[in-house]
Amino acid sequence: MQTLLLTHIFIGLCGIVASYIVLMGLLKKEVFLRRVKTAAFFAFLAYLITWITGGGYYLNIYGPIIKPLINKGEYPWAHSFFMETKEHIFLFLPIISFVIWLALISSNEHIIKNDSLRRSIMLLAALSFAISVAVALFGVVVSGAK
Repeated sequence: MQTLLLTHIFIGLCGIVASYIVLMGLLKKEVFLRRVKTAAFFAFLAYLITWITGGGYYLNIYGPIIKPLINKGEYPWAHSFFMETKEHIFLFLPIISFVIWLALISSNEHIIKNDSLRRSIMLLAALSFAISVAVALFGVVVSGAK
């Protein structure tokens, strides 16, 4: 079961990197569309895998073993605030990253010529990146609470 946690963390970090590549790729004057589309797909895939592995870890290890230790320890707020928040805002990541990828593959070259479209996708990419970083930091807080 430790493999689930390590996979969850590693693939989640890969998702953060992929989201960053999408955001930075869209911020450049010359957009390398193929690279941005590929990174967007990998971000979506990473968040989907992270969702599955995190859920498996939560159901089998965290919920029955770790959560009670945190709630009885010095920092019960680590679970009640950070984990609960993490669980709920993470749900947006696979959806937002899918929308970004879908927008990129359906817009083709229009994204290069249409500044409004590019800015809209860039804002979604920034939101995705910000949420993913926040979720990762929340995980660090919860991990240190047991």
